[in-house]
Amino acid sequence: MPNFTNSERIAFNEDLDRYMAKEVANDKYEAWVEKKTQELMKGEFNPFLPNNVQEAISEMCFADSCMMGAYVGTAAKLKDNNSAQIALADFMVRVCMEYWEKSAKHHAEYLYDRKEV
Repeated sequence: MPNFTNSERIAFNEDLDRYMAKEVANDKYEAWVEKKTQELMKGEFNPFLPNNVQEAISEMCFADSCMMGAYVGTAAKLKDNNSAQIALADFMVRVCMEYWEKSAKHHAEYLYDRKEV
């Protein structure tokens, strides 16, 4: 560390303290949002409730809709092929998890911003 004058050392430490306070606050925010997201996903934002699965499917982007069509078509044509059915199931689990995790995180951030911590 370079040799600072006393006033430079004080200014440096004040800047460092402000920076570290922001970093600590951001870490606390991220931890709280992550914890709240997981908590919400066990309740209202559970990806595997029937209505939530339906909502996740209805909100899929076009590319995912095309992929789902391909998976369903393949699974229907190859009734004896378990891997086609597993691929469809894995795809649906991924779609539901991603949609509801994003929704729960957004809601957790909203709650934090409203100070409903």
